[in-house]
Amino acid sequence: MDILSERSIAFLLFEANQLLESSFMRRFGEEKLSFLQIRIIGRLYIYEGCSQRDLGKAMNLDAMVVSRQVDRLVELDLLERRMSETDRRARRLYLTNRAIALRDDLYKKSMDVMEMALKSAAEDDIQRFKAVLVSFVDNLKQDQFDRETERDRF
Repeated sequence: MDILSERSIAFLLFEANQLLESSFMRRFGEEKLSFLQIRIIGRLYIYEGCSQRDLGKAMNLDAMVVSRQVDRLVELDLLERRMSETDRRARRLYLTNRAIALRDDLYKKSMDVMEMALKSAAEDDIQRFKAVLVSFVDNLKQDQFDRETERDRF
């Protein structure tokens, strides 16, 4: 498999990521949010109340990157940090009413991007594509876990 050609899976995934980000940003421009901030808010719609550490780990982001982005989202009144009820050292991340009010709009715009990107694909092809991507992601996560486990042993 040639990973350097323009039609390799790796090249196509990178290009698709860049084009998706660009499409999202054209639709989300008025919110003055970065693509990463939108991803963080989206993750917190599902996992609200998680710690910054857990958020970073789930999104495969460096702690400093998460901290800066969360700081910015707090400044924009989209997130708030609250003390954990079980661990006084930990702070949990919660969406503000402003972020909750954006949810439907963010979802609709996200669906518009995905519908546009997949408009020429048949439903069964989309389901197969999704299954391959799930397997792809699972394999990469397992590889990352194995490497971290191996590194921690020494």
